[in-house]
Amino acid sequence: MKQFYCLLCLVCCLVACSQDTVESPSPQLVVEGWIENGEYPVVKVTTKVPVSDSYLSEDSLSRYVLKWAKVTISDGEREVVLTGRYTKRHFPPYVFSTYDMQGEEGRTYTLKVLYGRLYAEATTTIPRAVLLDSLRVIERSSPKGTYGVKAYIDDPEDETNYYMFMMRADLKKDEFYPSYLGLVNDSLMTHEGFFVNRGQSNLKKKYTSYYLPKETVDIKLLHLDRQAFKFWESYAVLTDYSRVPGLHTQHNIRGNVKGAWGYWWGYGVSRYRITMPD
Repeated sequence: MKQFYCLLCLVCCLVACSQDTVESPSPQLVVEGWIENGEYPVVKVTTKVPVSDSYLSEDSLSRYVLKWAKVTISDGEREVVLTGRYTKRHFPPYVFSTYDMQGEEGRTYTLKVLYGRLYAEATTTIPRAVLLDSLRVIERSSPKGTYGVKAYIDDPEDETNYYMFMMRADLKKDEFYPSYLGLVNDSLMTHEGFFVNRGQSNLKKKYTSYYLPKETVDIKLLHLDRQAFKFWESYAVLTDYSRVPGLHTQHNIRGNVKGAWGYWWGYGVSRYRITMPD
């Protein structure tokens, strides 16, 4: 890329505290989608959750998932209709995808979503993948017996590039989540490398940035364009502020989807798997 990627993340962006439920005059689409080099597209389609002071359970959020939307992508030569399917890998556990089109570096993809009278469209291009120079496991002093992972990017010189680290720890169930503090602007890059912290899911209350002995994790280095980088940067600011009492942000996250909230990003991705020592 769900990790920069679930409905509750966007609920944080779109829902504020209120004493009463404020219904929107009309439903609004929320689109979360991405396509990576060598992978099939993934798109989630929901509607905006109304503002309310009532508790919303995970089960109750399912009614905002649009299972019958028409979702298509085009690579400029042909257009493919995506099929909706249930999956335990993502939240919400319903995505649109296809095995008939894989992402290619340098190619531009147009996403179209139609649901009743609602229509959304977005275009993105997949940057080339950039490799890591190396990954290092570092034993932490606190908590004792835990580990951190440091990554060194083989960043091309004389270019301005933007990166994001994503990871997953449960290789069978988890989707990838953005690594905490995992956004990298190469204008600020040093030779000291970057810590790839554990990704943070809004569905899990307890968070730890470190890794445990014998734990195996998958890590992705995403090469982004500037617009996608700014999106995830503003998302990180919003989610970080929302966890600190007394702090707030007054800006909306600006995606690239016309006719809907959300995003459709192309990622140039290099992929790695690493196991912590005993």
